Amino acid sequence: MEGLLQRQHIIAEAIQKLSTNIKKDSAIRKTAEYIRKRLVNLEELWDEFENNHKKLTVFCDNKHEYFQSGVYLSVKELYAATCALLMDITSTETVAKQGTSSQGEGDELHNVSTEEKGTLSKTDELISQQRTNFRAFSRVVRGIDINIISEKWELQDKLQMVQARWKTIDDLHWQIDNLLIGTEVDYEQEYVEHENIYETTKRQLNQKLSHTSHQQQTMPKVEIPAFNGNYAQWPTFMDLYSEAIHNNPFLSKTQKLQYLKGKLKGEAERLVQHLNVSAENYDACWDILTRRYNNIQLLFTKQIQIFLSQPVVHHHSAQELKNLHDTTLETIHAIRNLGVDTTTWDPLLVHILTEKMDTETYSAYMECRKAPRNLPSFVEAMEFLESKFTALEPVNRKNNKAGFPKHEAKNRNNIEAKEFSSKQLPMKFNNKTRTYHVRSERKCPLCKSDHILVACKTFQGMAPEDKINTITQLKVCENCMYCHNDKQCNSAKTCRVCNNKHHTTLHDAMQQKVPTNNLTPKGVPTVAQHKSHHVAGNANEVLLATIELCVLGENGMPIKLRALLDQGSQINLITESAAQRLGLHRRKQDAIVSGVGISNNKSHGTVLLTCESIYQDYNFTVEALVMANLLNNLPNYTFERQQWPHLENISLADPNYNISRPVDILLDAGVYAQIIMDGILRGPIHAPIAQQTKLGWVLLGNTTTYQCHAVLNNLEDISRFWEIEEITEQSTTLTSDEQYCETLYKTTTTRRSDGRYEVRIPMKPAFERQLGSSKSQALAQFRQLEKRLSRDQSLSESYKTFMADYIRLNHMKQSLTSVQPSCYLPHHGVMKLDSTTTKLRVVFNASNKTTSGYSLNELMERGPNLQQDLQALILRWRRFPFVYTADIEKFYREVRIQEQDQHLQRILWRDSEEDKIKEYQLCTVTYGTKAAPFLAMRTIKQLIYDDGAQYPLAAEILQSQLYVDDLLAGNYDIQQAKATQQQLINLLKQGGFNLRKWASNDKRLLEDLKPDQISQNMIDFKHAETNKTLG
Repeated sequence: MEGLLQRQHIIAEAIQKLSTNIKKDSAIRKTAEYIRKRLVNLEELWDEFENNHKKLTVFCDNKHEYFQSGVYLSVKELYAATCALLMDITSTETVAKQGTSSQGEGDELHNVSTEEKGTLSKTDELISQQRTNFRAFSRVVRGIDINIISEKWELQDKLQMVQARWKTIDDLHWQIDNLLIGTEVDYEQEYVEHENIYETTKRQLNQKLSHTSHQQQTMPKVEIPAFNGNYAQWPTFMDLYSEAIHNNPFLSKTQKLQYLKGKLKGEAERLVQHLNVSAENYDACWDILTRRYNNIQLLFTKQIQIFLSQPVVHHHSAQELKNLHDTTLETIHAIRNLGVDTTTWDPLLVHILTEKMDTETYSAYMECRKAPRNLPSFVEAMEFLESKFTALEPVNRKNNKAGFPKHEAKNRNNIEAKEFSSKQLPMKFNNKTRTYHVRSERKCPLCKSDHILVACKTFQGMAPEDKINTITQLKVCENCMYCHNDKQCNSAKTCRVCNNKHHTTLHDAMQQKVPTNNLTPKGVPTVAQHKSHHVAGNANEVLLATIELCVLGENGMPIKLRALLDQGSQINLITESAAQRLGLHRRKQDAIVSGVGISNNKSHGTVLLTCESIYQDYNFTVEALVMANLLNNLPNYTFERQQWPHLENISLADPNYNISRPVDILLDAGVYAQIIMDGILRGPIHAPIAQQTKLGWVLLGNTTTYQCHAVLNNLEDISRFWEIEEITEQSTTLTSDEQYCETLYKTTTTRRSDGRYEVRIPMKPAFERQLGSSKSQALAQFRQLEKRLSRDQSLSESYKTFMADYIRLNHMKQSLTSVQPSCYLPHHGVMKLDSTTTKLRVVFNASNKTTSGYSLNELMERGPNLQQDLQALILRWRRFPFVYTADIEKFYREVRIQEQDQHLQRILWRDSEEDKIKEYQLCTVTYGTKAAPFLAMRTIKQLIYDDGAQYPLAAEILQSQLYVDDLLAGNYDIQQAKATQQQLINLLKQGGFNLRKWASNDKRLLEDLKPDQISQNMIDFKHAETNKTLG
């Protein structure tokens, strides 16, 4: 981008200089040829400037100084003024010539043919100039694509440009017309054709500009509900949004993306938060959302769950029957809209519906059935429910007016008395009061409407984690979904999915909340299944002083971590995983810490932590040692939160103290003394005390909990197994940095005549300002290398051979120009004695720090990870009876680096100490650079895209069975295996790659290969011999 910006500045100066020189030049010089040349020059400059501006609007941030300072508009005004200046000169010259001609009209002309010849010469000159204007006008019109332009400013700009061009043509036409007087038919026809083009283009631009202006005055008035990531809400959201916004041709992509991101909440918002609001990002944003949420299987599952989790009708009331009817109708229609054939579901659906009905409604339904011996009809059942709640609605309204107010007032009095004297009343009496109160009011604790919580549309639309938070805040029992405020639930029902003691609507949430522990309320028996080991009973859990705090990362953004206040510690500690999440600069420090971890207690350096409270504006800074691990999860087990009265209305430092989670940071006694405050709250026996700190109230002490958990060994291995076996589509969502690498590769990669690819190195923006000097360090390390080589003759010869091979293959060449900033890479040799080809490999160190403290790798983007999962690759490979392996020779080095980036890969080398040290630049992708794996694998994918259609068998293998430069493939048939082998060789050869080191378990696959291509004649898996691959 810097190159384009610099070129724009040069063009602007050239136009300014052209305008100044025109004003300076004398009138005698300003001939027709003079004006024509400067017009052509001006048009060429302006065309280049406008094309560069379009590229900058795509790839450059609109907050850049180039856009903020209005460079484009300034140069455009200068261009228009210069055009006008040249046209004025043309008009003046023409008038002067006409005046001179008029003065001589009264003279005696002795040579009439000479006068006619002068008139014809002048006319031809004007026509020639006009045709130049025609060509300039046509270029402008060809550059207008009315279907692509959507921004109002761009439409106005194009219209003004067309009008300016035509004004120049029209002014000159009147002069030509006065001279020709209709004698030049070809010119007249050409003028009329261009006039028609002008009128058509102007009409189209004005028409779209009118629509766009009207559309920008007011956004669509369709109310589109916010989407929070709930799969069940996606079809409705997608249909409304597509109709009102996505398919609206009068809205720009920028407007669409702004509106779309404004309607996203929760998980959906986080999914696309990395995309800035720009026209280029809209399609990517919409694709990400549709790919994630337009999942037919998940949508079907959500609708089935909603249908099955409807509550049983407890009262013969219109509202409960209406909820049952409406929810059922909504979910079944949603399932049909997914393309599912439900025509044979009637008996099953009606059976589930009748299970939800109260006794009186069920009896009435059975009595009204026309053919009770036949299978029931779903339509008939829905019509019955509709008629039933329609008939009950007037009765319910009458009852509400007549007797319910007194009943409700009585209950409110009972509840107030219960809350006032709950400690004195027997537990049995309290239970009756609570049950009676819940069943009589039936108000939703969330939206206060006349339905229970599980029937609440707002609650159903929440994400799983939000449901857990909601029932916790509302103090709702997670088993029966009612507010009964005691520790024991009398409901004997369990989750219909997993049979655990929670409501079915919370199944997904409970799976996320406690993946390995099953929380069972006290008094409910547990049943061992599938040979699992269960432990249940009362346990004394000791609460330690855990806190949640925000720690600032490298980019200044806060990251929430969990810490433990340890009065007995003399140092601050942080886990390796937390330190990596923060990305802070780490200072090397060797330290041995006693009492931390199980086997590894050596520190991995120190980091400086800036910690902030999650509640108030308080922060502190500490230095912490980085450790591989600290503690086990705290608390030991997840337990149900108790309703301790002394903890109400206070801000806990660790709001989720009851959930067993890892501890990221251990804070020492110094921090404890710094944040401790005077306040202490004590509760009843077996309740923890609360100690006030500047980070919130921390809990300490014993508490009695009831635990029921499963002991499951090798959970990670089992999880990993199912991940491999699961058939899922790999996510293609890229981060902004990865998208930059992909875009750069697509727009800059070229292909040479020999089939090899030339790529750019994906450097970070403005890396030039951060890349320091590196030549002196590279020189010092090279002299050390020479001393080493002088002591080892064998190593020296191998090193020289390697470098000579690099030069011979044109993989590096001598640097003859000076480009700043350049980067010089130190290099050293690595011996690989078991290698069958190259014993020594020279490694170029791109991680060597420059004088600025940054290395080339730190200023380079890594790019997307395009490697296959190694374990899955090997598992797929083992399925085939005929298998073979091969290696791509000099994989990275067969991908060329474009000339403009080779100065970033410079090295120092000479064959002998008597020679002068020379500078070389590496011309290929270099092993050891951060982007090398991406560039190499992306080139393979590009080769598949370009030439894979000719070799379909090879293309499929390279997509799934290539790990870096190692190929592991196989087939079920020997003939197909040989065909695939030949296609692999031919396809890779198209890109300049050579397959070698072939090995197979069947010698027939090696018969047609040259001896230097074969690693081993045959692999026999029944014997102990091995053949090394994958490094």
